[in-house]
Amino acid sequence: DTMKAYIDTTKTFIQYSSAGLALPIALNTKVLGLGDGYRPIALALICASWVCFLLAIGAGALYQYAAVKFVEYHQNPRATYVSRLMKSLVCEQGPGVAYGVMVVAFYAGAIFVALYSFVALRGI
Repeated sequence: DTMKAYIDTTKTFIQYSSAGLALPIALNTKVLGLGDGYRPIALALICASWVCFLLAIGAGALYQYAAVKFVEYHQNPRATYVSRLMKSLVCEQGPGVAYGVMVVAFYAGAIFVALYSFVALRGI
């Protein structure tokens, strides 16, 4: 079913985002051999990637919850409790908004890691 495919993809994005949190540190010490020091611009790019990956993880978890509630709500609206906070994602817009945020945040985090790698290699 389509919802299951999206949930499985979401799990993958969450796992990759979790790995992405450690990637800049591993690149710095293991691949580039630069040690423990970070230049300010490199540190800013690492922090930006972390914010994006954490946002992707949070949005992915939110999507998984909202998707299950969405299916439950549309099968039996009267018996399904939906909080006011979740009403938009479950009853109105659908959980796709959280999925979109997750995908955009993941790719933004990947771009920040790539920029960090470029900056670290150039010594900027």
